[in-house]
Amino acid sequence: REPGSQHSHDSIGPMHTPSPWFFDISPEQSDYSTARSAVFGIPYGEPGFEACATAPAAIFEASPQVESFDDDLRWFIGESGIATVGREVLEQPLATLSEAEALMGRLLPPLLADGKFPLMVGGSPALVGSALSHHLERTPSLGLVRFDARAEVAVRGLGMPLEHVAAVGVRRVTRDEWTVLQDDPRLSALWGGTRTPADWPGEFRRVLARMPRQVYVSVDVSALDPALMPATPVAEPGGLSWQQLCGALEELFAEHEVVGLDITGLTPIEGLHSADFLVAKLMYRVIGLKQRALVTR
Repeated sequence: REPGSQHSHDSIGPMHTPSPWFFDISPEQSDYSTARSAVFGIPYGEPGFEACATAPAAIFEASPQVESFDDDLRWFIGESGIATVGREVLEQPLATLSEAEALMGRLLPPLLADGKFPLMVGGSPALVGSALSHHLERTPSLGLVRFDARAEVAVRGLGMPLEHVAAVGVRRVTRDEWTVLQDDPRLSALWGGTRTPADWPGEFRRVLARMPRQVYVSVDVSALDPALMPATPVAEPGGLSWQQLCGALEELFAEHEVVGLDITGLTPIEGLHSADFLVAKLMYRVIGLKQRALVTR
């Protein structure tokens, strides 16, 4: 089968993948033993984010529609090998956070031990702390770059030194969070995105310069402008454009060693397949950026 030949679609709509792998790539490209990257989903939605539990399955359904040739990176990304782990659990929503953390503990550590680049799709933003904890066991000096409309995750720090945490795309804060962001110089925060598009790349580079060499990247879809990504409970106006998010990720992978990444916060809306597709395409782009970084270093 020619690379890219399986993905030719005039519109974005629901599609049931005929294969057990994300992106409907070939068996050779999805072989775990040779794949450089591995994707897994945690179908959990915390109170207030219950619909997030259906996100991994929705993203999986949309993933075959992602064109296998990435025209920005000019590469058939699937050729680097993308394994799918835990496919059988994607459509089995979990009732409690403890169940989700147990599943995380079963899926993620083996990927790290095997040297894979792990990409977790949720699911609830509450999963970020659990995923990060497994990475911190292996890399204690890790930095966290969190794309999110809210400042909550970054302000909490998730057990990390605040000088190793960056909050990007923030647009919704409590009064207490505002006080921390204004008064604690250790924490880096970058507000919004679309309000100052010309200045935003330089501001992001300044935030990035404070990060350790090795970083974990966490993307909540609320970081994007709701005109582009309405399928989130935190649809605050003024978020990042697709170009801003992808440009920021490109900077991250070029300048730092990204050890893992998650994408959370999607709440699928029936009939709005473009949101599910966007996350699938973002996953594919991230895997391509990681593999390009490995090749060029």
